[in-house]
Amino acid sequence: MYIATQFSVFMVNKPGVLAQVLGDFARAKINIIAITMMDSVEHGVMRVIFAAPKKAKEVLTKLNMPYNKT
Repeated sequence: MYIATQFSVFMVNKPGVLAQVLGDFARAKINIIAITMMDSVEHGVMRVIFAAPKKAKEVLTKLNMPYNKT
């Protein structure tokens, strides 16, 4: 059985932040297998499974985006 790594990425709820993050994944050619988004007035949490989790971790670190892996 395959067990995927899920990232929970925490971001401020401001215009363009989600687009910037997803754009950086696209430029790094990292495919998204599954994604869900939860938002509130102040912040959002993007839960995502990537085809290349190690590369995704590098992109998130470069962006200085706080995240957890499960």
